[in-house]
Amino acid sequence: MLHDLQQSHQQDIQTITQVLEKITNRTPAQIKPLLDAMLKRLIEPQQHPFYETATPTEWSIAFQEWVDSHRTLNLPQELLNEPIIITQDGVPVMAAMSYTHLTELLETLDILTDTEFVTKLRQSITQARQGETISWENAKAKLGL
Repeated sequence: MLHDLQQSHQQDIQTITQVLEKITNRTPAQIKPLLDAMLKRLIEPQQHPFYETATPTEWSIAFQEWVDSHRTLNLPQELLNEPIIITQDGVPVMAAMSYTHLTELLETLDILTDTEFVTKLRQSITQARQGETISWENAKAKLGL
């Protein structure tokens, strides 16, 4: 495209080069690449980023493609064992954890909010520390097993 323009307007470009030579004190060899670059920018259609030109439909399609490409998460193996703390500017803002870890945590919270159970659990721990235990055989006999 630029080459065709230069061919069809060769005389005009030569005149512009001569004028620029006079007012800039540069040689035609120095002016030519600058003039070529300027002409190229003027005649070639400018590329605009997607966000400047996309229609709502194009946005919707692009977003759906992005969602589809992120459906299968490649979570790090560490996430299966321990939660990962996510920070913003060095301050913890959220945690990512496996579903198994979440359900275990919720079950533990459910147990610990049962005050009667927690009281009995603490009593049992105290008794075990003090050596107040019974054998497995005696426990089964008490339970009728």
